[in-house]
Amino acid sequence: MRKFYFMANYEGVLARWIFDFPTGRHIPRRLAEIAMRLYGREIEIIRLNICPFCGRTFMSKRALYMHLMRSPGISKSSERRLRCYEGFQYMLREIIEEWMKGR
Repeated sequence: MRKFYFMANYEGVLARWIFDFPTGRHIPRRLAEIAMRLYGREIEIIRLNICPFCGRTFMSKRALYMHLMRSPGISKSSERRLRCYEGFQYMLREIIEEWMKGR
């Protein structure tokens, strides 16, 4: 239970760092290095306001953040959004799990 709580705390911080929001600039250096090593290409694409999972371009970081962080509801586009949401959540968890192995 403690491990899950710890991971959940860092998922939001890591997501804000990936999007280059001012509130996400302070993460452990090793976590940033692991993120760039594992998903550097995807992070650069996200910082260009493009979803790396569906290729859709967004007008703002906030819109892309909502696209990737909110679980989709029931709609015609929910299947595509589910793929993007799950892909991003998997990306965050994989980075954090790799970081936790070395702690």
